[in-house]
Amino acid sequence: MRSVHILLTFLVFPWSSGTLYSHEDDQILELGPGNFSEVVHQDIFAFVLFYMPWCDRCSNVAQEMSAVRRAFHADRDVIVFGKVNIEACTSLARTLRVTGFPTLYWFSRGTGGSDPRVYVGDRNAQSMTSFINHEAGTSVRFAKPTKTSAVVHLSTSTFETVVLNEQTHAMVLFYDPQNGKLELFESEYEAVARELLSLRGDVVVAKIDVTKAR
Repeated sequence: MRSVHILLTFLVFPWSSGTLYSHEDDQILELGPGNFSEVVHQDIFAFVLFYMPWCDRCSNVAQEMSAVRRAFHADRDVIVFGKVNIEACTSLARTLRVTGFPTLYWFSRGTGGSDPRVYVGDRNAQSMTSFINHEAGTSVRFAKPTKTSAVVHLSTSTFETVVLNEQTHAMVLFYDPQNGKLELFESEYEAVARELLSLRGDVVVAKIDVTKAR
């Protein structure tokens, strides 16, 4: 069988998804003027992300927040996780004095959605989990799930063996680890790899660090 090779280069060119990263099961509620006061009310804690839909940093924070939300699934009656599109809800963002993005607000129980506090900790799932436990009195332990990657890591010594294999098709990402957009792209590339492998077994999805393959 003749091998078909698709080469993806991810070196210095910017990439953006154009929309905030989301999954159907992330359970982070999309908030706006029509439902904000209903969701963020007196009897619940709230952790809310204010974002711009084209902002890559916002997408990264949203991914971490989705993981935190899943970790707090058993405490869904205690804390709600929401997100507000600043671009579509300018009046709400102005009312709550949101001046930048991404911005994370913590609403204590009993404030009724007023008097928010800006979250200033590290924007990773483990740090956010620790903060919420301290503020809400919960005891969730966040353990980052470990997954076996569907993407094969190539080196100069394995590149030809994998890519020139006549029995398989290969899709290869050439990347520079210093590219600031890489982290967001890699999660999408991983998803593509898993989808392709679920459809057919003669495909290899791989990547190679160009700084080590010169």
